[in-house]
Parts: sequence; C-alpha cells; structure tokens
Amino acid sequence: QGKSKEQLISELASLRGKITELNKSEHRLKRRLKYLSETEERFRLMTENIHEVFWIAEPGKHIHYISPAYEKIWGHSCESLYARPKSFLKAIHPEDRGRVLAALRKQIKGEQTSEEYRIVRPDGSTRWIWDRGFPIRDNTGKFSYVTGIAEDITERKQAAQNITARKGAEEKLQQSEEQFRTICENAPVMIDSFDQEGKCLLWNKECKKTLGWTKEEINACDDRLALFYPDPNVRNQAAKTIKITDGTFREYCVSTKDGSTRIQLWANFLLPNGTVISVGHDITERKRLENDLSRAQRLETAGRVAGQIAHDFNNLLSPLAAYPILLRDYFSEDHSALKILAEMEYAANKVAEINQQLLALGRRGYYEMELINLNELIQETVVSQKIVHECTLRETFAKDLFLIKGGGAQLSRILNNLIANAGEALQGSGTISVVTENIYLDKPLKGYKTVKVGEYVMLKVSDTGTGIKPEILDKIFDPFFTTKKMDKNRGSGLGLSVVHGIVEDHKGYIAVKSTLGEGTIFSLYFPVARDEKIVKTVEKEKGGNEKILVVDDDPMQRKVATKLLKRLGYRVHSAPNGEQAVTYLKKHRQELLLLDMVMDGIDGTETYRQILEIQPKQKAIILSGYAKSHRVEEALRLGAGALVMKPITLKALASAVRRELDKTQKS
Repeated sequence: QGKSKEQLISELASLRGKITELNKSEHRLKRRLKYLSETEERFRLMTENIHEVFWIAEPGKHIHYISPAYEKIWGHSCESLYARPKSFLKAIHPEDRGRVLAALRKQIKGEQTSEEYRIVRPDGSTRWIWDRGFPIRDNTGKFSYVTGIAEDITERKQAAQNITARKGAEEKLQQSEEQFRTICENAPVMIDSFDQEGKCLLWNKECKKTLGWTKEEINACDDRLALFYPDPNVRNQAAKTIKITDGTFREYCVSTKDGSTRIQLWANFLLPNGTVISVGHDITERKRLENDLSRAQRLETAGRVAGQIAHDFNNLLSPLAAYPILLRDYFSEDHSALKILAEMEYAANKVAEINQQLLALGRRGYYEMELINLNELIQETVVSQKIVHECTLRETFAKDLFLIKGGGAQLSRILNNLIANAGEALQGSGTISVVTENIYLDKPLKGYKTVKVGEYVMLKVSDTGTGIKPEILDKIFDPFFTTKKMDKNRGSGLGLSVVHGIVEDHKGYIAVKSTLGEGTIFSLYFPVARDEKIVKTVEKEKGGNEKILVVDDDPMQRKVATKLLKRLGYRVHSAPNGEQAVTYLKKHRQELLLLDMVMDGIDGTETYRQILEIQPKQKAIILSGYAKSHRVEEALRLGAGALVMKPITLKALASAVRRELDKTQKS
C-alpha cells in the first residue's frame, strides 16, 4: 500500500513490542486483580468474623459497607441499612440520639469522632455501643469517605458499673463502719465486743470512763472475766448469762479498776456477721437515788406516824409535866412527897425528850431559831454527857468560828445522840473527838448529788470504835433501825434518824465514813449565818390578874392550862371549841386568848379570824403540838403574838402570856 518493506518491518517490530508490553501489562493486571481478590477475601473474612461492626460511608449520603456484626448487635439486616442509611438512628436510645446526631455532623466536616450510646434492639433489650469514626482522604488530601468501628461494650459497661457499684458499696460500707465506730466510741452507754477466744475487739470511751481499764490492759490479762468479777461465786453466776444473745438487759455487779463495785445493766446482741455486741448502762446512781427515795418515803411514813403519836403524847404529857409544880405548893419543903414529885417530873421530862425525838423525826417540831456559836454549844452540851472513865473526849475548836442560825435544843440533841452513839461504839475504851472548822463547800458530798456552794461550819464527831459494817451503812439513818440486841439496853432506833432530820431542817448536810476496826466519822455541815440579827431574851416567871380565855377541845389540856394560869394569878375562863369561844367573846371581853390550833370544828386560826371581826384588837397566843404549819403562820399574820409548844410548862406559859399582855395595845 505504498509503504516500503523497511517501513513495514519497522511497524511490525513496533507492533510486536506493543503486544509484548500489553502481555506484560495483562500479566501485571492479573497479578493485581489476584492480589485485590485475595485482599478482598481477607477483608471479607476479617469483617465478617470480627465481633465489632465495621462500616464505610459517604457522610450524609450512602452506606458503602456494613459488616455482618451489625445484624447481631442491632438486630436489623444489613440490606435494610443499605436501603435506608439513616434507619440505624431509630434504634438509638432517645436520651442519646442528640449526641449521636452531633457526632454525625462532625463526620460530615471530616472530623474524627468517638461516642458511647445506647441502642434498643427489636426485642426491647438495650445495648451499649462505642462508635468511632475516621475520615478517609485521597493523595491530594481531599475528604471522601468515613470509616469506623462500632463495638458492643454492654458487658464492659456492666462490669464497670458493677465495679463502680461495688466500689460505692465498699465506700458506703467503710463509711457505715466508720460511723458505727464513731457512734460506738462516743455513745453515752458502754459498748464492747469480744471474740470467741475472749479477745476484746471493741471497748468504747464510756467503758474506759466507767470501768477504768483500757482495751490493751484487758487483752493483756489472761483471765479477763476475773477483772470484772473477782469473786469466784459472783463470776460463776455471771458466766451463766453473760453470753446469752437475746437482747435482754440483765443486772450485774461489776468491779472497776479502782476496786469499787458498780451496778450495771448489760445486754448482748448478735450481728448478722456473727459478731456479738454488748451494750451496758451504769445504774449505780439510779439505784442510789431509788434507795434514797425509798428511804425518804420510809422516813416520811415513819415521821408522819411518829408526829401523830407525838401530838397525842403531848396532850397526855401536859398534866404529867405541869402538875408536879402545882403539887409542890401543898407540901412543906421537907415533905417526903417532894422526892416522889421530883421522880415524876424527871420521868415526864424523859418522856417529853423522847417525844421531841418523835417530833424531830416527823419534821413537825418547833425550832426557836437563834444565832449559835457551835463551840459554846458543844461545851455546854458535853458537860451533861456521861463518858465512861476509860474513854477520852477530845475537843478541837476552830478560832473565830462563824455563827450559824439554828435551834439550840435541836442542835444539842444532835450532839447528845452522836456522842452517845460514839461512846457505845467504843465498848468501854477509846477516844471520841469533836472538831469544829470553818470551810467552803464547792463540790458534792458523798450521798448528795449537789450541795449549795458557800461557807459552812463543819462539826465532826468521830470515834475509834468498832466501826459500822458496810452492808448496813446506808440504813443507819432509817427510823427505828438499831444494831443493839434485845438483851441489852436497846435503843429506840431514832437517834440517827433524828440527827439526819434536824440537819436537813437546818438546810445542812451530813456525811458518814466508817472503817471496821478503826472507827466512824460523822461530818455535819451547817450554813454560815451572816448579817443575821436574832435577839434571844430570858423571861422571868411573872403573873398578873388579867382575864384570859382558854380555847381547847381537849378537857385535860383546858384543865392544865387553867390551873397554871390561875397559879400565876390570872382570871381564867375556858371554852371547849372555837364556836363557843366566838359566842362567849360577844358578851365578855378578854385581855388574852389561849387558842389550840387543832380542834374539832373550826380550828384556832378560823376562830381567831372570827373573833377579830368582833374584837379587832384582840390579843392571842397559839398552842400547838406541831411546828409552824401554814395555818399557824396565818394566825400569826392575823395578829397572834406567839406560838407555845405542847406540853405546856409553867415557865414557857408564864413568859409567853406576860410578854403578849405587856405589848403595846394591838393596832
């Protein structure tokens, strides 16, 4: 075709070279296709056998690839996702969907994302997904696709939640245990715990405070139970119930580190973990208060009975105490009957003394209050005391002793009773000491929860006698309690009861300390009387001829009072009750009334009130076998001049009557 042979040969050679090159290219293509096929197979095998979802997508448009794990995790087919690329969003938990959409917007911008969210499968179960997206760029850096891995992390999440929950539970348990330890340590009750071998595991502050021992000291002891119950018999008895875990409180007498014994209630509680916790309350003080209350009730009951008996005795004693004086007028000074009268008078005075003890016990005696120097009173009282020759009485008086306000007769009675008791405790020989001292009290005394802070005069009476047994020390102030045998000169059992009552009536305190074989010490504390001015006058027996009306519902009392007043020269009339006295005074004026306080019908106060309506300036004196009751106080406020205590004596009656009659006319 117009080409030379050389041209044809050259073109053929060129064609042959191109064929060769094509063959080589085909061979390379086949190898590359084989490699791609093998790579694709490996990719397929990898993506189809991994548990995670592998995906490739064109952001906001198509899903190019989703691995089969999608069907297992989401519960939907891959075809459905290819058909509807955004359908996977419907499975996302509503609370997490907003975060996932925000992540998709970042992917469209070519940003890498990592998000954890929940999906709800068709069966209603919820799974946690960790989805990470990575942008794919070509050699020019152009962003084309996003690939990612979505991993089911439900089990990991649950494990983490379990760990968190367990950690939280452990923290709460730790906090609870710390709170329990804090509560136990600072609780106002005793709390302890011992293991099966007897080792102390818990011993709170209240245990240490009440019992004295530390946990270390308890664990260092071999026989720990013996610490609390040194007496074998008590220990054996306690061992029977000390391990019962029924939560019932039982009473135990527990020894403390200092050797004292405390009364306590203990209960054991079994905790779910097998630990035994013991809770204890110390009721020693409560028991003491209960005993004090019981004793106070016994004293009140005995005092009420004794006071009533004493009142009746007073009425009976009046003629016995008064008539011997009147009978002396009928005999010459050398008459033998005078000796009999003296014995009668002595016996009456002794009965009157016992009666005063009863009144003091009943807190119904009358105290004529005055300023008293205890040193002087002791010296006057000791003179009349009978001390056995082999016994020594020592007196130690404080200089410049403060004065106290009190009833001299009652304070003398205290001294007589205490010194008499001390003498009996010596059993023939020994020393009795009487000491006075000015002191300042600012702390409670034994037997008293509180004392009024201030200055006191202390009277201490001690002996070197036999001492008082500990088991009866709390009973010595009980009325009618005595340790004397029936075959000896048995006492009334009123001595120390009266002492206790008189001390309390003087707003004082009494403490006792006794050691067997060494002796006993009674310490009495009386408030100091400052800025008190009480003048005590001595009256002579003087009479007169004024008209006096005696008003008493007891015939014997009227008769005794009438005879004594007539002996003093007065003109006397009597009335058996208040009503008749009021009627009598309407027609007969009297210079003075002698009114019994307790009478049938209207009492002395009401009688006086009605008489004052008739005679507004009427003078009167009150008679009573009791102390100043509110009715007596009312009569004194109405204008009655004095209170005379029964049994009436010539001296007391003469003094009170003359003093009242000599007063300026009642306004």
